[in-house]
Amino acid sequence: MRVEIAAAIFVGDDHAHGALRLLALFVRGRHVWAVDPRDVPVLDVFLDRQVPCLADSYRDLARLSAVQFGAYAVDDASPPVRVSPDDLDDHVADLELPAVVVVENSGSDGSFLKALFSLFGGRELLKAMDENWLIVGHGGGGDTYRRAEEEHSRFRRLDRVAVVFDSDRMSPGDPVKNAARIEQVRKRVPHVHVLRLREAENYLPNKLLRCARPYRESSTRIDFLKRLSFDQRGHFDMKNGFGPNGVPVTQEALYDGVSPRTIAGLTNGFGRDVIRLFEEDAAKTLTDADFENDVGTGVPDELRGIVAMLRKIV
Repeated sequence: MRVEIAAAIFVGDDHAHGALRLLALFVRGRHVWAVDPRDVPVLDVFLDRQVPCLADSYRDLARLSAVQFGAYAVDDASPPVRVSPDDLDDHVADLELPAVVVVENSGSDGSFLKALFSLFGGRELLKAMDENWLIVGHGGGGDTYRRAEEEHSRFRRLDRVAVVFDSDRMSPGDPVKNAARIEQVRKRVPHVHVLRLREAENYLPNKLLRCARPYRESSTRIDFLKRLSFDQRGHFDMKNGFGPNGVPVTQEALYDGVSPRTIAGLTNGFGRDVIRLFEEDAAKTLTDADFENDVGTGVPDELRGIVAMLRKIV
């Protein structure tokens, strides 16, 4: 997060401990220090008094930050966090905690998020995950709502929790599953994204599905999958397929007109762990076209939106 510290914090010694804790975060690169050039003189005096041995290194960082103060621009960035003497302790506590993105399954959905960060301009979010500055919280299905609210309550002032929900829609336009509970979460946690498609697995392009074993069976299954429309593919059970009973009653209208041979060819899905295909080396070579052509129009924009949302909490 981009942090501006009021000059009053550096006057006298009353706030020295909290100020130095913030400076340590900036030195590590955990947050970005936004220094108003007009505050540099009072900061110089503070550093010489409090940390004379480290003053030069902090001063260099401050001056670099001051040069960048007016030029800083990120399209999807949040407004800077402004820290004053009255709220210093609260902000230090919040900024020292890791940001949290709550998902249904931290292991599998974490693979999905890492791929998005790599593909859609979120390299700094990958670093944040590696450093445990951003953690993926395991919601465990029905507990996702409770976990999101619990994580949010740990922060005193800042909104540093986000939630990514599967929609679990069986057809386009269906109500989101548990929509009422999701709206309850939104009232407390502003950073919420509900996937437009059924589940995260529905965002896997063919290039990754070809990596599923056994390869021959996957290749055949992809051929049948390609016969579906974007809406049909986006709400297909990628993990389990249609099963031995064929199309569920709730999806009969969606798959009306699809040949029995195609339905039979999709009896099985790509397996319970198919989402982990986002960890394959092939994921690093994905392009917007892979998502647009295989998954659906506008999908890259949705995925970039998730990255932009998470950038705001880190």
